[in-house]
Amino acid sequence: GELIPLPSFREPVVGTVAELIPEKGIDDFVDAATLIRAEVPRARFVIAGDGPERENLMRKVEAQGLTGVVEFRGWLPSGLDLFEEVDGFVLPSYEEGLPWVVLEAMACRRPTVATNVGGIPEIITDGENGLLVQAGDPASIAVAVLSLINNPEWALEVGELGRQHVESRFLAYREMSEIEALYNQAMRASRCRK
Repeated sequence: GELIPLPSFREPVVGTVAELIPEKGIDDFVDAATLIRAEVPRARFVIAGDGPERENLMRKVEAQGLTGVVEFRGWLPSGLDLFEEVDGFVLPSYEEGLPWVVLEAMACRRPTVATNVGGIPEIITDGENGLLVQAGDPASIAVAVLSLINNPEWALEVGELGRQHVESRFLAYREMSEIEALYNQAMRASRCRK
């Protein structure tokens, strides 16, 4: 298969994937999208996943004038389908364990902005292999995403360090079957190869 292209942020596309329930913070993602668009009108957004909040979120997107700018994709067959399309990844959750999707995004060299909750700070060192933000704060999500869009070379570096971190850190724990499954899925998937 073809390799996933490196993110360029020339026509920035920012993605998230979550079950559409309140504690996933997708509401904040939409508010952040409005703030990002004010600075970078060409930015677009993709929400993968589905759930009971979908109708409310679609109404909010419409109310904020983001129809066609924020796309709802529903569940995709694979995270790779999302990462191939986005330059940066955002996880705006209010609570998380060890989110696979963050590891997958990092494995695909997508610079990742995630909330400082649950196991996320164990994966992301802020400003190095990703960016950490406060949960419930769309403005800080917007600032983090804009820093990536406005500094594409640095964003690539963050993505590369994310990839290296997932490789070194999680290869050490390969006896954990979940991590092994993630590794097989994200790393060996043809489009995410070195």
